[in-house]
Amino acid sequence: MVVPRGLKKFMVDSAPTKLGKTGCFKAFKSKETGRVFAGITKKLNERLFSNGYINFRQNAEERQTRPGWKGNSYKRGKAVDSQVSRLACASKARQKKAPLIYSRHCFSALEKAGLEPICGQRGVCDEVLGLATACDLVCWREKDKQLVCVELKCGFHGDRCLPARHNGKPCYMSKPCEKAMDSTLNRHLAQLAATHSLLKHEPGIDKSLKKFGVEAIAGALLYIDDSCSELHDLPAYWVRRAKAILRILR
Repeated sequence: MVVPRGLKKFMVDSAPTKLGKTGCFKAFKSKETGRVFAGITKKLNERLFSNGYINFRQNAEERQTRPGWKGNSYKRGKAVDSQVSRLACASKARQKKAPLIYSRHCFSALEKAGLEPICGQRGVCDEVLGLATACDLVCWREKDKQLVCVELKCGFHGDRCLPARHNGKPCYMSKPCEKAMDSTLNRHLAQLAATHSLLKHEPGIDKSLKKFGVEAIAGALLYIDDSCSELHDLPAYWVRRAKAILRILR
């Protein structure tokens, strides 16, 4: 798979924001002005997701006995994100020898899906809304000449479609997604939709990408487990609501 010449460099250099230190904390800052943006993850929890409970401890005993990882799922996800980001532009040989098994599965899954990693943790933002986040991976898909914003999730076991519950009743999300069940899968798709929208509507990016032969920007959610992977294309339902989701997060 041949990535258009100069596309990788453009995607890295054109990022309008990057994660940096602000006092004792880390936050996304504008590369041009130094302005600090609010992240979207906590705001999604506060303003879009329900107050219901999702049992994230499914198969807890199985996870505790797995070899090769010490620490909780948050630390594992952070370590995998960091490693995948560093190796995104590396050779196939280096990617296949990644220290963490989740990282190796990630690159194998991308290759199987026809996705060539271009860069990792690519910052995106909206100056008007004051929001920012990062694409876990930006990939090139040769078959339809598209960039794909990939949201990477590690180790979410069990039924990801089970809804959150409150007082024994299934919960739904808030507007503009009030018809969507508040499940693990839908939470991750909502996060992907917001990230994808920030990249897709970055000022001037469409015109710049056309110079490299990029036809469109798509989104995909990739789940990685010890032995398997699962890729979800971003559904039209979430694409249509992405801008409205971002507006309620401001």
